Amino acid sequence: MKKKALILLLMLTSLVSMSAAKSVRWLATEHDFGAFDENDGKVSCEFRFVNTGDEPVAIVNVRATCGCTTSNYSKGAVAPGDTATITVLFNPVGRAGRFEKNVYVDLNMEPRRTSLTIKGVVVGSSNTVRSRFPIDAGPLKLRSDMLAFGEIPANRIKTVYLDAYNTSVNPINPRWENLPPYISVGEKSEGIPPGEFSTFAITFDPFKCKEYGVINDEISLVADGEKSVIKTVAILSEDFSGLTPAQLAKAPVIKVTPTRLELTPVSRQQQEVTCNIMVTNEGKQPLLLRRVYSADNGVDVVSFPEKIKKGGSGMITVKINLSEITSDMINARVSIVSNSPKSPTTIVRIAGEILR
Repeated sequence: MKKKALILLLMLTSLVSMSAAKSVRWLATEHDFGAFDENDGKVSCEFRFVNTGDEPVAIVNVRATCGCTTSNYSKGAVAPGDTATITVLFNPVGRAGRFEKNVYVDLNMEPRRTSLTIKGVVVGSSNTVRSRFPIDAGPLKLRSDMLAFGEIPANRIKTVYLDAYNTSVNPINPRWENLPPYISVGEKSEGIPPGEFSTFAITFDPFKCKEYGVINDEISLVADGEKSVIKTVAILSEDFSGLTPAQLAKAPVIKVTPTRLELTPVSRQQQEVTCNIMVTNEGKQPLLLRRVYSADNGVDVVSFPEKIKKGGSGMITVKINLSEITSDMINARVSIVSNSPKSPTTIVRIAGEILR
């Protein structure tokens, strides 16, 4: 028993002495390339360590965490007092923006592994940037110039995101203009550094909007004095999800007559045409017409009843200005937005021929 304990003690002592005999000192474990152009091609740096122990040390393996990063290193044993060099290369092609990569170096000693870090900012080439950010906004490049919020219930705030990239060599502090009361943009106070990405959070607040249905706006992004127009579209709708079956049974029910209005052929010299649409409330609660509108040129809603009582009816009057219609056909849509859960938006089509 004593013999086994002695052998174990000798083995532990030997391991400790071996570990103590091997040691290295890294001159640096991190390198920052700063900002550089993608067109410059591969960049490289060197990491070195000095063998500060009493025994030779060898590099067993060097492994990068990404295929864009490769390495070369000293082969064979590094004698006490000598220096080993590891060259790390980074390929920036197609990798615009800030990067940070790790390279793991394994030695035949304890601790076995050391992590080296390279980082920097790749200023993307025009081809790379154009493929990902096709919209010009001065020195900023944008993913899109159209923001689609989709359908927004009138009691829920919604946020969409717009990606941008700074192609200049200077920081950019963009600002937004022409924002309606219901649209806001979360901005970074520190701006966008050169060669880096940023994401704008654009929020639509329906509590501050008085309209229903399709809502189009144009907001402006100003970067280094250059103004760009960003179009937005949202569909604001009433939220009926909280209604109980009993409330739905008593809710207003809209009936529109006709849902397709065929006009007799009209002469362009007539200049304008007026037509009427009948709306009836077949429900048990008052019917509220939130909005009646048309997005078609030359089609204007002149008047409509905002409230129709149970069993009542009302008339929507639409005027068509023939001088604003360039084709020989009238093909328009009138949208009726109401508080009828079964049909919150009713579409009426108006068609007809315009004679020369």
